[in-house]
Amino acid sequence: CSDLHGAKREIARLIAGRRAECTYFGKDEREIEKEIAMYINAWEAIKTSTLVLDSVCFIKVVENE
Repeated sequence: CSDLHGAKREIARLIAGRRAECTYFGKDEREIEKEIAMYINAWEAIKTSTLVLDSVCFIKVVENE
């Protein structure tokens, strides 16, 4: 079961935290634009991903005595 809503909330929390840090410490928000873009790109990748199931088979060959 996927938790897309939880992932979206977590990404929004991280972005809000970084923006709040800029506001609190008087930093220029342009300093973190690259990091925010990374979070947004990660969300887009998660949101549009397709689950692919694969299977594996193990066969043990033994010699008859």
